[in-house]
Amino acid sequence: AAIALVAYAALEIARRRILSRSGIWLEKELGPRVIDASLQAKLRGASIGAQGLRDLAGVRNFLSGEALTAFMDAPWFPVFAFMIYLVHPVLGIVSVIGAGLLVTCAYLNDRLSQARLAAANSGSQAANGHAEQAIANAEAVRAMGMRHAVIALWNSDAANARDDQLKAADTNTNWTSVAKFLRFGLQIGVLGAGAFFVLAGEMTAGGMIAASILLGRALAPAERAIGSWRGYKSAKSSLANLDKILNALPPEPVRLTMPEPKGEVEATNLRYQPPGAQEPTLQQVTFKLLAGETCVVIGPSGAGKSTLCRLLIGAAEPQLGEVRLDGVEVHHWPPDQIGAYIGYAPQDAALFSGSISRNIARLGEADSDKIVKAATLARAHDLISRLPDGYETDIGVGGSRLSGGQRQRIALARALYGDPKLVVLDEPDAHLDEDGRAALTDCLKDLRTRGVTLIVVTHVTQIANAADKALVLENGRSTAFAETERVLAAIAKRRRQFAEAAADAKPRLVSGGGGPARPTAAAAPPTAPEGSHGEN
Repeated sequence: AAIALVAYAALEIARRRILSRSGIWLEKELGPRVIDASLQAKLRGASIGAQGLRDLAGVRNFLSGEALTAFMDAPWFPVFAFMIYLVHPVLGIVSVIGAGLLVTCAYLNDRLSQARLAAANSGSQAANGHAEQAIANAEAVRAMGMRHAVIALWNSDAANARDDQLKAADTNTNWTSVAKFLRFGLQIGVLGAGAFFVLAGEMTAGGMIAASILLGRALAPAERAIGSWRGYKSAKSSLANLDKILNALPPEPVRLTMPEPKGEVEATNLRYQPPGAQEPTLQQVTFKLLAGETCVVIGPSGAGKSTLCRLLIGAAEPQLGEVRLDGVEVHHWPPDQIGAYIGYAPQDAALFSGSISRNIARLGEADSDKIVKAATLARAHDLISRLPDGYETDIGVGGSRLSGGQRQRIALARALYGDPKLVVLDEPDAHLDEDGRAALTDCLKDLRTRGVTLIVVTHVTQIANAADKALVLENGRSTAFAETERVLAAIAKRRRQFAEAAADAKPRLVSGGGGPARPTAAAAPPTAPEGSHGEN
């Protein structure tokens, strides 16, 4: 018996260690794929956030937890039942009936709690989503007195989820208790039946005790499986979600390494319509820039300027048309390779938690010389040096410890890290003061002298005047693309014509159909870059 117990303990230790390592192995193998698929989903407009990683963690926990061992022990029931049958056939039949009753309990528990668990999970996700949005916009919530409204909204969503969760838990508790009642009752029943057969001379007292022990050992996995059924269903759902994500978003194919680009950019007949949108954001946009040229993109809000930036860097794929870097379509470049040649600064800066040096180095291995060079080129070195810990200053979540202007200048330094050939800046001056804009203008001049191809979305005349070309977007279409002087002159002429027409129309009243006289409405003024002071 001692040898058997030692062997059992050794096998149990080995099994649990194998399962724990299997869960870790699974996360290590699939984690990068899940992150890559999540990034692809975000770029395609179907953000799933960290749900894929949560599903992977759920599967890993199931593999490493108690639930799986119960299911692994269940197949041994026929062996124990056969041994009980050898002790006495009637006791073997009783054990089989008991196991059937426990399986029925597990089935009913699943059927009765499944819908409520799904509703509870859905409601909980909705409530947490609203709470996360409110926390992300804590300043607006505090400033406009929305705290009670946020709490009320969360309570409303969470109340239904809690109710469904409680009912599902009650159902699980009830059937787990029934299962325990059945198992204990069966063990007592086997002892009673065994005593009867002992008195009848059909078996020995030792056989009676053995049958009771074997029955408890045979039914224990079934009882544990009922308690672990929720974990099994959750893991099954997580595995199905992972399967859906990874099949819908396969890994990008391995592509041939391309020679280092010079920076020539060509966009041909671009059309992009976000998923679920009724109208395209961009359509029929065509232009070409030679290596080293600077182009400003001008247009009103909603004209599609940010979308164009995303298409140019390969962060989105057009439904029609193509973007080429040095003649090669951007999605045909290996993603890791093309990233080293592109610098991009979005409107919201999009910094990461950690130090400034880590952000400038694009989360990669820090190269001090390259970091300082990029910050100096972005005119951010002095700004960073004045911070408490310099380049090692912890900027908080998303750069929350920095001002908007500081975040934008660090994002510019990140875009210039590693001497990229193409730099795309989406309103890099949005949060800058006069000194910051002057520093940005000097930076752009330096980039031009270095032969970097620049595409800058801006409303500032000072920046626009320093560009070689100008692209005007209105309602998602390119209405002009030419030398900057010609485009700005045409815009200025249209503005004068509009002002003159508005001045002529202002005193005139139009009366129609006997109704009251009303002033005529002039068309909206054309798009033009705006300086911080005075006329353009």
